[in-house]
Amino acid sequence: MQKIAFTTQDQQVLQGFFFPSENPKALILLASALGVPQQYYKHYATFLAQAGFQCMTFDYRGTGISTYEGKLSNIELSQWGTHDLEAAIQEAKSRAGNGENETPVFLVGHSIGGQLLGLAKSANSLHGAVFVGSSAPFWKRWPFPRNLYIGFVCSVLLPALSFASDMYPARAVGLSSMDLPATCARDWGKWMRDKDYLLGERFGLPQEGYENYNKPLLSLAFDDDDFAPKINVDYLLSFYKNANISNEFITHGSLKLGPIDHMGFFKQKFRTTLWQKSLDWFECQLPNSISSVGPKASALLQ
Repeated sequence: MQKIAFTTQDQQVLQGFFFPSENPKALILLASALGVPQQYYKHYATFLAQAGFQCMTFDYRGTGISTYEGKLSNIELSQWGTHDLEAAIQEAKSRAGNGENETPVFLVGHSIGGQLLGLAKSANSLHGAVFVGSSAPFWKRWPFPRNLYIGFVCSVLLPALSFASDMYPARAVGLSSMDLPATCARDWGKWMRDKDYLLGERFGLPQEGYENYNKPLLSLAFDDDDFAPKINVDYLLSFYKNANISNEFITHGSLKLGPIDHMGFFKQKFRTTLWQKSLDWFECQLPNSISSVGPKASALLQ
């Protein structure tokens, strides 16, 4: 694992880690969930690197080890996609080589990491993407009474606790494992109050990247994930209308390894099941692959 740094188009320096492989087959960029430090993904990244898929992780501006030059109040949540994820894709492509030695670049987007992909101009230059627990979390699409709690979070808790403060105390309220810029928390609350989430007309964010993405996309969602119910997962996937989508909804009991929920995919207990499933999918997307579903993945789907 090597520490790296790269610069966004507006000259913010982001910090990340690179997991090299000998004779790599491809490079996989991991885009974190909101409020989750990149270190959370190191075991999964190591697993992939050992299988020949070198990996790269990073923290969005104002979070983790990525500092922000300027006032934190100037950060917009959409910049995590338009600027930070875009810069990360460009950095990943540069590390994947050039010309005859170039290897494919994939994305694993956890939660907001998949939501933001269409905001990055270079999204369609990826060879494919895997979404883990990614959805369009409009509060009214949760079933009762969970929708009341989500509505309270996005309408009251997020605005109130981020008022007149630079950072939102996400750890203290149990929302995530690290604090995040207050402006990002407020933006997230606004997005969740719109049925079209970040693509709501009032936000004025570009939709072209979502519509133009026409590469393979594997979405993995789980029946015990209270943060990403299937209805919201399906709504997000509708943004990527031209993608070659495999939409899988996994019952956690079928794996007999305990809960998966919103964070569990990246726990080491799923190394031989969910991790292997994603690895098989990457293998099948490589140039000259002769099968659309690898044998190990097929066994997992039984």
